[in-house]
Amino acid sequence: MDPRTPAIASAVRRARTTHEKLEVLRGAYDGSVCVLVTCGPSLGDLDPALLRAQLSGIMTIAVKQAVDVVADEADFLCFNSFNVARYETGAARPIRIYGAEPTGRVPQLNRCDLRLPHAVTTSDLRTSLAARQNFDDYLLSATPVRPWGPGIVYEIGMYLAVHLGIKELITVGWDIANKKGNNTHFYDPQTEDQFFDRGRSDAYRLVGVRRHLPAPLRDGMRWTRAVISHRTGRLYNRTTMVPGEAEVVASSTKQAAAWLRAQGVELTVVSPTSMVDPAVQRLSYDALWDRLAAARQ
Repeated sequence: MDPRTPAIASAVRRARTTHEKLEVLRGAYDGSVCVLVTCGPSLGDLDPALLRAQLSGIMTIAVKQAVDVVADEADFLCFNSFNVARYETGAARPIRIYGAEPTGRVPQLNRCDLRLPHAVTTSDLRTSLAARQNFDDYLLSATPVRPWGPGIVYEIGMYLAVHLGIKELITVGWDIANKKGNNTHFYDPQTEDQFFDRGRSDAYRLVGVRRHLPAPLRDGMRWTRAVISHRTGRLYNRTTMVPGEAEVVASSTKQAAAWLRAQGVELTVVSPTSMVDPAVQRLSYDALWDRLAAARQ
């Protein structure tokens, strides 16, 4: 965790409006190196204790369950309404940023310090940020409304880096998809089973009869299942990738990196399996540790 964060977090929590909170954050980490830790399967290749040790004193953004890996080293926690669980952040209390689902019908039980509304979207990838590449339209200095990325890196992560004044954004675990193009995570059973027990969640899923129930009852059941899953630390509001999503995002990363560079942010990727365009700078884990050691000096 960056030593400036506790004071910045207190100021964000004292601010009353979204605009005021964003003004507190504008340029708050000017010139810093930032590590953005996401939930891709490659995150499961790292020893959590080693990663936490290397992030000491470094400004760190955790996406969703990645906060369970980085723990008290997280300065920010970014999440939305989907593929969530109960986030345990310990005494350090990162600044929690929530990308709010626009209909309000999807259960979200985690608290936040800053709520950013998502624009109403469809599942048509042609309307996504990755496809349209209209990156300038969603600067946090211009609007709190978040686009459909797809993905929190596009929707919040890179915009937060620009807004905070970060000079280099280093991603860890940003694979976009696994080697087969599927949306898997470091905590899925085939890669890492120490964070969540996925199997029991299915006990709260009703198949077949649910679609025949009246909408109010169906919505009530959705909230009940979400509450149970949240309190027991299980994954809830599960989603899958839209067909073609990984390819659309991957094909736009070269342009996203160029846009970030124009904003003064250098994008660097740390993942041996990431689908990010090869033109984007990459680091090995050993080179990352050296880069972070230099940043701490």
